[in-house]
Amino acid sequence: MVSVALSSFSGETGQHFEDWVEPAWGSPWEDIEGSVRIVDTGRIADVLARYAYPNGAKGQAACRRDEIDSERFHFAIPAELEAGLGNLKYTIEVRLENDDRAESLMSGARSIPMGYEEDLDITANPPEILWFELGDKSATVRYTACCNILGASIIAKRTPVNPMESRKGLPESLYSDFVSLEPDALSASTAGLFFEFGFYPADFESTPKKIPVLYEYNWLHKEWAPVLSFEVVDGNTIDFPATEGGIYVLAKK
Repeated sequence: MVSVALSSFSGETGQHFEDWVEPAWGSPWEDIEGSVRIVDTGRIADVLARYAYPNGAKGQAACRRDEIDSERFHFAIPAELEAGLGNLKYTIEVRLENDDRAESLMSGARSIPMGYEEDLDITANPPEILWFELGDKSATVRYTACCNILGASIIAKRTPVNPMESRKGLPESLYSDFVSLEPDALSASTAGLFFEFGFYPADFESTPKKIPVLYEYNWLHKEWAPVLSFEVVDGNTIDFPATEGGIYVLAKK
């Protein structure tokens, strides 16, 4: 077996890559798909996407040449259910055909923030309380069973970017990720769904109420509005009922 070292073109890293297409954020339930145009490189043998998820999972995925634009290559980074919060980091490696030696060309490092998504199983008997952390303790679903409930469901999503087209009503300075709660009819009917946003009190010492402002998306008006009904627990947690679900975010106003 003969091992061949791959060398990089000195001083040219990144300049051959343009017109990147990638998602604003990644779901752990779906492949991360995107593409890039690779220009002025000579003959390409193959193209790889090398990636690392926040939880340390690493790998590589072969890129596919576009059927129409021969300079565009598509990648699909495999989904990682336990990706964790943080950024997916990846680079594109181009391996070039050369009669004398194998050469490679690397793109600059790319970064895509990861979201969190989970289908919460709501099965409980009173006075049982169910707790679900959405990635970490700063975003927690609480379900208080008022009666026997079996096999209900809540789709919970935590995204680092606004999942709605409108940001009307939102201040510029946001404090948390966006959280979407979608209870099914059974879990909503018992009015047991609550949500908790954690925060650091020191971050709000200079604000009038010394707490963040809770915003909810209004589907009818397609805008965000402050939520007035909530509790502050232990001085560092915004606690509120979310019986029928919704989309929420904390802001520093």
